[in-house]
Formats: sequence, structure tokens, C-alpha cells
Amino acid sequence: MSSPKVYLRCGCPKCGGPIEYPDYTVGGVMNCPKCGNQVRLPAAFAAPPIPQTPPSKPPSVPPPKVHATPPKRAARRSVAVVVGAGACCVALLAALAVAAGLAKHRKQSAPPELPGAEPPATHHSKSPDEPAKPPAPAPKAKPPKAIADLRAGDSVSVEEPKGAKGSRLVYATGTVKNESDLLRYGVRVELDLLDAAGAKVGTATDYTASMEPRATWRFRALVVERRATSAKLAKITEDN
Repeated sequence: MSSPKVYLRCGCPKCGGPIEYPDYTVGGVMNCPKCGNQVRLPAAFAAPPIPQTPPSKPPSVPPPKVHATPPKRAARRSVAVVVGAGACCVALLAALAVAAGLAKHRKQSAPPELPGAEPPATHHSKSPDEPAKPPAPAPKAKPPKAIADLRAGDSVSVEEPKGAKGSRLVYATGTVKNESDLLRYGVRVELDLLDAAGAKVGTATDYTASMEPRATWRFRALVVERRATSAKLAKITEDN
């Protein structure tokens, strides 16, 4: 171990400030730290040596304590595990016994098999000699709509409404029949109005929103032409 350093002290002859220096610089020159005057260092006024303290050791940290399970608690856990395992075994044995009893009961209650009797078939297997069933007929498709299925009656009459004598309203009436199996929508009739000489003097129309299959519609078209004495069907139309 090296010897401790020794420091000396003296005063500056100019300002009186203290100067501290190591002993091996005795006889040398040093500037005053206060005024900067050069001072020759004398061998006097020895300062006490600075003790050299050894490096401090880090404090020792005790290891963490491990809390051991108390003997009584460990014994209780062991007993609980053993009891639980025993209960599971008992439940399993009971379930096996119940299943064996049910199987025995089913076997005893089943009807005895007759000698030579064939076991019941579980599924129907088709033999090669069995004739194949003809496929079911496909449903008949309904024919498309045709205007020819709407047929007018034999005649159209021009007359005043019954029970309205003296009324100025005159109607052309007749019938149209739906001879199809389809529901028809927006059926319209157009009539030609004729005078006494048979000349066309105007037209009249009537309209129905729908006609049921095989139903007959009695149309009633208003006649506004006073010269008309008769009418004939010109055409029948329907909405698409």
C-alpha cells in the first residue's frame, strides 16, 4: 500500500492568501490562487495527511425467503385429492353397472328368434329382376295466353238501360268468354257504331281489370253517337 500524500501550507507574502501544496514541490515556484503572485514554496506548515479510505463493499442482499407449505395444509390437500379420485372411480363403476343392466334387460325383453327365420331387413335393396317403376309424369305446362281464347258472343245490342225509360243514355252490350285456364288482365273491347243504313258513325269501348278462367264478362259500352242504331265487335285486346 502506497504512503499517504503530505500537503504543506504557507501564506502569500503579497496578499496573505493561503497556499496549499504537496511536500514534493518544496523549493519550487507556484502562483497564488488569489492574486497570481509567484511564491517560492517553503518546507513549513505541514498539513495533516489525507486519509485513504478503502472502497466500500456493496451491502449484501439476503436471499428471498421461500414460504414452505405448512405440513397440515399439505396433508389436507393430499387427502382431498385421494377422496376426489375415489369418488370418480365409484361414479365410473356405477355407470358401467347401469349400462350392463340395461343391455341385459334389452336382451331378455327381445322376442326369441325362430329357427330358420330371416333377420329383418334394415334397408330395401332392389333386386335385378324387379321391374323399374316408370318415372312420374311431368306436370303439364300451361299453354301461353292467346287472344283467341277471348271469344265474343253472337250479337251486340244497342239499347237503353232497363228500368230507365226516357233516359238519354244508350249502351252497347254483349258478352266475352275466357275459354282458357289462365287469369286474364286488362281486357278491352272496341265496338263499331253503325247507323240505320249500316254505315260506321263512331266507336265505343269498355274495359275490365281481370277475368277469371272460364268466366264470362258482360260488357257495357256507353254510346255517345245519337245516330247509332246498332254495333258490332271490332277487336278484343288485353294488357301484357
